[in-house]
Amino acid sequence: MRITVAVEYLSINLGFPDINIHMRINEIILNPSQDDFPHSYDYHFKNVIDQHAIPLTPKFEFRAAIDETGFHMGIWNDDALVSYCSLHQEPFGWQVDKITTNHKYRSRGLIRYSIEYATKKFHKVYSDYHQTPEAATVWRALIKYRNCNSYYLFDVAENKLADIKFDVGTNSILPDPWNDSDNFIICAIHDPSRHTINEQRIEFNRIRKRTHPMMGDNFTEFNP
Repeated sequence: MRITVAVEYLSINLGFPDINIHMRINEIILNPSQDDFPHSYDYHFKNVIDQHAIPLTPKFEFRAAIDETGFHMGIWNDDALVSYCSLHQEPFGWQVDKITTNHKYRSRGLIRYSIEYATKKFHKVYSDYHQTPEAATVWRALIKYRNCNSYYLFDVAENKLADIKFDVGTNSILPDPWNDSDNFIICAIHDPSRHTINEQRIEFNRIRKRTHPMMGDNFTEFNP
């Protein structure tokens, strides 16, 4: 669970003259493995800019909103907010800030759906630093099943992109973005040239009675 506060930065005085530590609030993590409750973020959706039913089922509804803290995406099941993803702006672009999904709705591609939506809207979306295992699973699935995005390793210090790929032989992402370094994060870029490929994959999944290529029970275990 992450601390949610109204300020952007926290300054900590360690008791030494002229020494302060400045860190982003979203870097303070109480316990990455502890549940965060999506419904605690529903106050961000007072002014929804987009609202539509997700193709999988009319019971799921996607909503997006922008406020002074960033860009917010939520997925509702009936009247309950069950999945939440937010972005904030950095000098290099929109970066993932928080992701959380109710336990009962995990492995259905809800966060991946939100990230793909944001990438299409903003053209580029960057992953967060210090990812939890759950967040890393989301990005692994996105890279393996690219749909209309291309993925790169972004060097924050050098402001450079490098190719990143899923290696079938080793079942791994190369180069490894999860090397505990703040120098590298993942960049998703919307790629219209992949739309035809995506349409072919949708047809492939339709034949196999898979309603939506990014959603469904146990999607994490699905290897396209």
